[in-house]
Amino acid sequence: MSLSRIAVVACAALLACSSPAHAEDEVKGFFGELFNRGKPMELKLTQRKDGMALQINSIQAKPSETVVGFLASNRGNHEIHLNEAAVNGQKTYLVVEGERYYLVPPKDNNTLVLKAGETIKGTLVFRGEVPDVKTVQLLFNEGKGGVPPEYFPGFTFDIPMTAAAYGDDGSKKK
Repeated sequence: MSLSRIAVVACAALLACSSPAHAEDEVKGFFGELFNRGKPMELKLTQRKDGMALQINSIQAKPSETVVGFLASNRGNHEIHLNEAAVNGQKTYLVVEGERYYLVPPKDNNTLVLKAGETIKGTLVFRGEVPDVKTVQLLFNEGKGGVPPEYFPGFTFDIPMTAAAYGDDGSKKK
């Protein structure tokens, strides 16, 4: 939802209220609902492949980035990379209406490597403002995997986006 649409709806909410005190409560409630009180929208989307379990726990679209909470567990006997970037270009990204929003990889783990038996929990940051849409697609290793696929598994998540996914609490990275 664009800021101009938000302003129009907020003004309409103010005009519809009978008293100034009531109007303030209505607008606070409206914006709190719209922006999920500054918290990410919770999810429980899980996929498993070749000893790897990947769960998407939350998403929050912000003015300059989108932040995705995740949990990854490598139950295999070798390391796994969820972002083949250091090997063959950027491979992990969000797709929104045909546009790609690329991962800003952690400086200390560029390929999102998980050692055998390791579990990690964290957040992934994707650069750019995601428009108001119903669904975004999250691809790890372009959704199909790299070579060899057991080291670079591909995952594709279709993530539903509601008003709760759009946050107003600023951005992690500029």
